[in-house]
Amino acid sequence: MAYQVKAVAPTDEWQIVVGLVSGYTYAKSPILRFFAFLFWGLIKLLPLGEYLRDQVEALFGHWSVERVFASWRKERAEAGQEFVTGFVDYTSVYYSSKSRSRWTKKKLWISCSEPVAVLSGSRNPLYDKDTDAYKESVLDLAKTLGSRRRQSRIYLNVLGETIIIQDDLIKRS
Repeated sequence: MAYQVKAVAPTDEWQIVVGLVSGYTYAKSPILRFFAFLFWGLIKLLPLGEYLRDQVEALFGHWSVERVFASWRKERAEAGQEFVTGFVDYTSVYYSSKSRSRWTKKKLWISCSEPVAVLSGSRNPLYDKDTDAYKESVLDLAKTLGSRRRQSRIYLNVLGETIIIQDDLIKRS
């Protein structure tokens, strides 16, 4: 069997970074929010409590991201809309931010990290001929992941552009 070249195109890759730990102010009910704060507050008292909390959230976050990605592809395919395929990797993002100290009430720089899912893939020139529809499908996936994971900000790269989408209605604690 001889292979034949079917398509040649520049590489058009996409990437979406979504946090696995969401803020706790997303609970619709003040009662649920109170119990979430109470539960996580009590967990912090345990040795390794912070570590345990992050591991539990990351575990459920992994499952949630993969489930959202699978259901999004299925919904788009059933509707006859363009969809993307790709990979999901899990890693951590490291950053610094200013935070108000509980004791001194001064703003201090702190170093932080949180688990994230990185979804990525490449445009297939055989099937994804319309670049505008391709870009819109990646953007739709990012918005879907953001809303279902209750993230206020999502970072994505598509067709050589960096795009940051933000939902100001979702607060982070």
